[in-house]
Amino acid sequence: MSIPSFMAGAAYTRYNDWQMVDPATEPLPPRLFVVDGHAERSERDTRLWAALVAACGGIWLFSTGSNNAVTSGFALAGVAFAMIWTMGWIRKRVNDFEVDGRYLQLGDDGLQYSDGRMVTAVGWDELRSVSVDEDRLHVCLAVDSGEELRLQDTYDGATPHQLAEIIHQFHEHARMCTPPADG
Repeated sequence: MSIPSFMAGAAYTRYNDWQMVDPATEPLPPRLFVVDGHAERSERDTRLWAALVAACGGIWLFSTGSNNAVTSGFALAGVAFAMIWTMGWIRKRVNDFEVDGRYLQLGDDGLQYSDGRMVTAVGWDELRSVSVDEDRLHVCLAVDSGEELRLQDTYDGATPHQLAEIIHQFHEHARMCTPPADG
């Protein structure tokens, strides 16, 4: 059994755990990621349950009749967090109606992202960096125009870290396959 020539050296790109592609001769197959509606709804409903628990805790602290400043502060914080999380639940519920039109498509020429209202296309030559916002678990794409594109959705089959790695591999593959500019 012989080892394929592209596996003998270090000049290959792994874009998933099961397939390797020689960047010099084979294009990466296009990838389409659709929004995982179930995960979006689960996140939304978790916000609502957390809001209910915080509201109940705040109301219970108020009802105990303690005039302690610390107890009143915790009670006010619980009610305030409940209101904020309820607003997040409402915002996510509105976005759930647009789940069908939200996707991310990766191809040879760049990526195409739709948030349900508008489609944004970014060429691989325009992309400067790919990172993950660890606090919000969003994939952040820095573009030449100076703006930052944030992929906030949960996509079928990919965590934010896996998605960032796949986008980075597509970007590196395009960079390796692009001939240097004469200048």
